[in-house]
Amino acid sequence: MLVNRVVPADVTDPFLAGWRARQQQVAAELDATIGEVPRLRVDLAARERVGVAALGDLADELYGTAVAATVLHKGPRPEVVDRRRACAAPAAARQRARRRGADEL
Repeated sequence: MLVNRVVPADVTDPFLAGWRARQQQVAAELDATIGEVPRLRVDLAARERVGVAALGDLADELYGTAVAATVLHKGPRPEVVDRRRACAAPAAARQRARRRGADEL
């Protein structure tokens, strides 16, 4: 799993402090749900990484001397559920039914 645009711990900008706090919450959720799956981390860059050379630098940052095609995890693949969509679908179905005048689904 690639975790991108992580605000580094040494960044003290007040605007980014909220981003960093939220990222730490998400990291804790990841630990709880997919704990053993390796995560490759990319810190927030000062500018957008554009072009082949910038992507090469990113690959070096991510993989170092390791081969990028190396399998990093051989355990079971975690199930990923988007809770926002899982919760929104039944609610949307109820709203559509109400608009049509249906009493029950």
